[in-house]
Amino acid sequence: LSPADYGRLNLFFMVTSLGSILLGWTQSAVVRFGKEEMLEREGFQKTFSSILFLFLINFSVALALFLAFRGKVINYVGFTHSGFSVVLLFPLYCFFSSANQILLRFFQTDGKFSLYSFLPPLSRVIQIVLLALAFSGAIRGELTSILWIITVAEIAIFPVPVLFYIRRFLPLKLSSSWTKEILLFAAPLFLSSVSGYILNFIDIFIINHFLSKDMVGYYSLYYKLFEYLALIPSLTISITYPIYTTLHLEKKDNLLKQYIERINPVFVFAGSTVLGIVLMFHREILSIFGSQFTANSGTFAILVFVVALRLIGHPVSPVFSTHKLTKQAMYATVIMSIANIILDFLLVPCLGITGAAVATGISFLLATSICISLIKKHTGISVWNGYPQILPALLVLLVAVSVDNLPVRIILSALLLALFYTIAKRDGIFGEDTRYILEKIDMPAPVKSLVLKFFQP
Repeated sequence: LSPADYGRLNLFFMVTSLGSILLGWTQSAVVRFGKEEMLEREGFQKTFSSILFLFLINFSVALALFLAFRGKVINYVGFTHSGFSVVLLFPLYCFFSSANQILLRFFQTDGKFSLYSFLPPLSRVIQIVLLALAFSGAIRGELTSILWIITVAEIAIFPVPVLFYIRRFLPLKLSSSWTKEILLFAAPLFLSSVSGYILNFIDIFIINHFLSKDMVGYYSLYYKLFEYLALIPSLTISITYPIYTTLHLEKKDNLLKQYIERINPVFVFAGSTVLGIVLMFHREILSIFGSQFTANSGTFAILVFVVALRLIGHPVSPVFSTHKLTKQAMYATVIMSIANIILDFLLVPCLGITGAAVATGISFLLATSICISLIKKHTGISVWNGYPQILPALLVLLVAVSVDNLPVRIILSALLLALFYTIAKRDGIFGEDTRYILEKIDMPAPVKSLVLKFFQP
């Protein structure tokens, strides 16, 4: 795809993500209420029934809105025609991508992390196979065909969680009281999701307004890579969320506090180190997609560092949900969204797409600091100890954007990472008590083996 077509591709995702919010805003309730139901009985009948009921109502509303404004929506994205194949794309993609996100939460709730982490890559593999056919000429490689490939990949993985849990989903047991509790729990998260949507797509909207679809394409690629890297903090959330919920439901909040405060700096340092390695080769990574995408490599480097800022706040979402502080989470995300909008309007006209990346970084830093303060106030849990652990990524960022020579960049970055690992080990981050906690966490054996090597004397 050309940068302009890639821009249109991401304008499609911007539009369909709004529908996905309307469909999937209750997904965070799956872990909270699914875990509670699972501790009482074997199945998920009540939770699944309530979530399904709300999902179908939300889909009906979203579909009606789309059909009413489909012409304007299709024209905004930039499709050259509005035939049936284009119109059908929008509701199909929204339905299956949102349903898959909700169903994956049941794997997370049930502690099936291997399946939870397997299905999204499986969808990507299906996409890659079909895209290879497109590049070979067996399938037309135009924008509409590529969007159909992405949608088919979502449809392909849908039956897996359904068949896996069908016996624990059925018979349906729709409980009005249980549904009401889910609504009360998830309602503030709907506004948080809208705020998160604004945060994710306001950059593209403003770049499209002030600049061009080419610039939308460049920034969209960088942001897409940013989202893939953001799976690093998301992985830590997936691993720790059920543990947090279980400890809280068992009224072991003192143990939960010790657990988070010990494990948080380890996760942040490990993630920051991985991101430092990515920063070493950020220009080379972009060159894979075409030499034209390296022209604004500094923008991508800034977004990589923003992932490190997200790492600091990785306990925020589980702690807020576990302690039913969803209203406080909503306030933080609303503030973050407002800050990002204001900064985008100020910085994009003068700094271009780099201004959008800087605005995103400042907004995340502001929101993370607010959330950490709220956690300390309401639960007594302190996660401020994560901040010093992003220094490796920060210093490697400075090296990455200022040093053109690859060997020199690698040497300087490697020395910085080694130095910070030595300091972290001296400060006791990799102590025996933390190793003991990590040994108790259920994660893939190769990953656990690699992590525990850092704790060797």
